[in-house]
Amino acid sequence: EGFPPTLLQIISTGEQTGKLPEVLQKTAESYNAEFDRKLQSAISLLEPVLILIMGLVVGFIVVSVLLPIFELNEIMR
Repeated sequence: EGFPPTLLQIISTGEQTGKLPEVLQKTAESYNAEFDRKLQSAISLLEPVLILIMGLVVGFIVVSVLLPIFELNEIMR
């Protein structure tokens, strides 16, 4: 329980053929490749979000610095 049915079938076939270590090695490589693809996909989605957040932070800092200068300019008029 807790394992995908496909994996259980692969293990069963490996036991029946007597090639369980080879089958498990190939299955592990397949799962690792799938994990790497999903990780790269998540990273490629995360990069634009982080750039947007950093842009908002920089924009907030710029406004925080310039707003008092503009207010001081209004007071001096």
